[in-house]
Amino acid sequence: MEPSPPPATEPTTLPAAETPPAHASIVVIGAGIVGAGAAYHLVRRGWRDVVVVDQGPIPFTGGSTTHAPGGVFATNYSRGMTRLALETIELMSSLDD
Repeated sequence: MEPSPPPATEPTTLPAAETPPAHASIVVIGAGIVGAGAAYHLVRRGWRDVVVVDQGPIPFTGGSTTHAPGGVFATNYSRGMTRLALETIELMSSLDD
């Protein structure tokens, strides 16, 4: 059974130099594509007390995502990975610039 999200509050973004909050319901370590995606979907499911931390300032965190060329391949040997890629393309197309 999935836990219920806490009551919604306004999301907060801190400048990189500020200290993160002392408490969070969920802490995501890594602001790359996986961490950012996890945080995005948690917030979409109603979680508001989500904190994302990384070793460096965004977008220069030093992780593998910053070294990626930015392309999404819509086909893969795996049906699940192909579906995930197509959903990613659809999501990215729907985000505001």
